[in-house]
Amino acid sequence: MPTSQSTIDYLTDQFSFLPNFHLKKMFGEYGIYNGDKYFGLICDEKLFFKSTKELVAKIGDDGLRAYPGSKNSLHIPEEIVEDKDRLEKLTLEYLR
Repeated sequence: MPTSQSTIDYLTDQFSFLPNFHLKKMFGEYGIYNGDKYFGLICDEKLFFKSTKELVAKIGDDGLRAYPGSKNSLHIPEEIVEDKDRLEKLTLEYLR
């Protein structure tokens, strides 16, 4: 299911703490960037970051991927996405 414009608008607002945040349409969905740095995807109404060992240790891995066979995407749970302060802290730590 393609991501709706309302989800894109919501996530854009949730990432308003990043001054260089922008999206690029990719593969029918959206790549997430901070400036030139690609760091995640929005696919099927869900948020994914590029997977790192540190991120998995911090939030766990529910096994959900951005697309079948994707090994480098980690689903960001809704409880983090909906809590703007938590999302900001996680994102800023991730981007360091």
